[in-house]
Amino acid sequence: MSLDLSHLDNKPLETITEGNLTKILLTNSNMSMFQSCRWKYWVRQMKFLVPTYKDGALSFGSAYHNGIENYYKGLRAKKLPMNALDDQTLIATQDQIEHDLSSTNPNTEPDHSIPTRAKAMVKGFISHYKHSPYQIEELETPFLLKMEDAPDFELDGHKYEFWLSGQMDALMRHTATGVPYIGEWKTCTQFADFISKVKVDNQPWHYMLCRHLLTGEAPGGVVYRIARKSLIRQKKDESTEDFFGRIIEQYTTLEKEHYHEEIIYYEPRRIDRHIEFLNQIALDIRNAIVNDLWYRHKGACFNYNKPCGYMKLCNTYNEGDFNMLASAYYAIEKPNNEITEDPISA
Repeated sequence: MSLDLSHLDNKPLETITEGNLTKILLTNSNMSMFQSCRWKYWVRQMKFLVPTYKDGALSFGSAYHNGIENYYKGLRAKKLPMNALDDQTLIATQDQIEHDLSSTNPNTEPDHSIPTRAKAMVKGFISHYKHSPYQIEELETPFLLKMEDAPDFELDGHKYEFWLSGQMDALMRHTATGVPYIGEWKTCTQFADFISKVKVDNQPWHYMLCRHLLTGEAPGGVVYRIARKSLIRQKKDESTEDFFGRIIEQYTTLEKEHYHEEIIYYEPRRIDRHIEFLNQIALDIRNAIVNDLWYRHKGACFNYNKPCGYMKLCNTYNEGDFNMLASAYYAIEKPNNEITEDPISA
């Protein structure tokens, strides 16, 4: 079955189009993609192509992230406190993780240790943070607000606007001070490496700025709850059940070795720098659309020591080969669907 790629002949599209108005969404991931490789941004954000093969590490992270979300939503459905430990909800969450990961790449041999690790990490996460003073108020909160003083423009009778957007894992509040915070769940191999990266990343400042603009209340910061992936391996003759028991014990008895809470606190001067960054990247995206120039950045083909998912397309320079490869290895999936469903708007 071939893809309908007729839209590839059009002028650049974007995530939300309403009549002759297109809203260009400035999410942290979209902006990082544009900075890393403008051609990749064009293929993903403008033409909606995604690789059909899912990277195992990304699938693991998504399953872990969704597991935490599903657990807390299960508590809310039962009208239980958000710091409760509920075995039935946890079992249902772990079953969903198993299902999600088993269906990631159905044509490849499954690695049964992957869902085992994800289930153990979720259980350890729930146990470790049950007494945290940062309590969850809302989960998976998308937002969408018009960017002030944006370099909006018109092209061929079509209007383009820039909107700040994203999705926060949780809205939190400190139980003692009442100060609002933003919660984010992350996984890593080493705490030090992740912390050094997040301190220079735009994500915390993007989220803090947008929450401040949306609510009029400056957040105290972003609470990153980081889980370190276990390095232990399943033994040759070890059953999945025994391995699960062994890794659960590691995550629940050695919690400090596997979970870390890092807070990036609100700084007005740093927020001002992020506003300057937003103005510049919006201008750069506008110029790329107006001039229809999407440069390939060959230095970004192996970020994180993995080949870019769009390399097959990147190495083609004629429309016929592009369409053939797109039909064989990619699907059409509009980006940021979770943001366009029911976002908080200013």
